[in-house]
Amino acid sequence: MAPNVNVLLFSLLMWFLPCFDNYETKPAGLGSSKASTLYGSIAHPAGFDKLEREETVPLLLGTDQGLTKESFDQVASSQPNDSIVINVDDYGATGGGADDTMAFEKAWKAACASTGPASLVVSNNNTYLLKSITFSGPCKSNVSVMIEGTIEASSNTSDWSSKNRRIWILFSHIENLIVGGGGTINGNGHVWWQKSCKIDKSQPCKDAPTALTFKSCNELTVENLNVKNSQQIHIKFEKCNNVTASTISIEAPEKSPNTDGIHVTKTTNIQINYCNIGTGN
Repeated sequence: MAPNVNVLLFSLLMWFLPCFDNYETKPAGLGSSKASTLYGSIAHPAGFDKLEREETVPLLLGTDQGLTKESFDQVASSQPNDSIVINVDDYGATGGGADDTMAFEKAWKAACASTGPASLVVSNNNTYLLKSITFSGPCKSNVSVMIEGTIEASSNTSDWSSKNRRIWILFSHIENLIVGGGGTINGNGHVWWQKSCKIDKSQPCKDAPTALTFKSCNELTVENLNVKNSQQIHIKFEKCNNVTASTISIEAPEKSPNTDGIHVTKTTNIQINYCNIGTGN
């Protein structure tokens, strides 16, 4: 081979080698050498060495390791783009102090009967009054409940009979339910506290409603909610499996009786993250 040809090939080889040195293996479909997971980040080594194993960094709550709170919210809050939106206003809910219990029941029946994913929406900038209500499954498809406005309990204690005295809002036997939206659930507990035997010793000791109860729900996500001034317990998980509860604010006055934050009973695989709880009990 002619000397000038050897020089040319050597020059091309020296120019091309740095491209291999700077090459990083990347997972298919990703534009970065790091793939995000619910447990942190997976780092893929550079060069042509065989990728023998992947190391995950556990999610450490309250630290700067693993996923940030914002990343967690973004993952957990994602909704199907093809969800059918069912607004309680379209089923007769008006807000402003009127009893909207029946309208919510009608909207839930429509959402639960949907053959495709459905999103039940409680509109922002409005307050809806509810008596005791049960949202029952099983549903035909996945349902999310987006509470963007405020739901407030009736201030009339006689709206609760002896049969449902311990329940205000109940979600029962539902698979893959998501409840969130950033709104407020207000138990209007003041009217119950003043009749509590712990406040007024002359009163008999009676049960009062739990603001939000989830019973026999599997693959459940409850996130981004404000629950306050419950009649007694604020949130209860009973006989549920695979539950994530995150970014929930729970508050009631220091002297409010039996206003526990979260009760968990007969429930398996539950994670409670980033919740702020300040109640009377």
